[in-house]
Amino acid sequence: MPDTRLPERFLTDRRLLLLDVQHRWSYVASMAWSVSNRTDGVVLPNELQLIPGFAGESPQVLIEAGLWKSRRSKGWEITDFAATQTSAHELEVLENLRRRNREAKARERAKNSGDEPPPQGDSQPDVSMTRQRDSTGRKEGRQEKAFEKGEPAEVDERAEPEQPPSPSPERSLSVVPELAATGTDPDSWPDTYDPSKLDLIGQTYDREY
Repeated sequence: MPDTRLPERFLTDRRLLLLDVQHRWSYVASMAWSVSNRTDGVVLPNELQLIPGFAGESPQVLIEAGLWKSRRSKGWEITDFAATQTSAHELEVLENLRRRNREAKARERAKNSGDEPPPQGDSQPDVSMTRQRDSTGRKEGRQEKAFEKGEPAEVDERAEPEQPPSPSPERSLSVVPELAATGTDPDSWPDTYDPSKLDLIGQTYDREY
């Protein structure tokens, strides 16, 4: 709410000092009422009763003192209003400026706190990856339920079967320390080993050994 300014010169203004206390109050109250209602110093006849403590005979007294002046249409105008108070247009400009400042600060706080909405444009989330994750999660959930009930797990026919990793030659020979020491020459193997259980071509050891 805007404030009414009472200049320091009002304390020494002879126009006010020559008034009775009642009419002096009528002048100050009319000034505050005009600022609050943004009438730019204009007071209409039917508005006099709306001004708190305004005396009915004050308009003529204030006109004679030079503090008010009559308007051509109807009502009165406070003489020094434009020189001492803020106009309705200026108040509107100030309010719009304060509103924009509040909105800018709110956006800045939201940005710093991480609550800023995601930017619009080309940087959109990968919908295909999201759907793939959702599908995988649903499939795993169904498999867990089937396992708890003792039912066979669901098989994805589109998925390629997993191939067991082939052991490396070094790992296969290390299963039998004696073979690793003698090498792959059958003549050097001990008589206790069965060569039929060894794949010499791939140099891998049969898992059933």
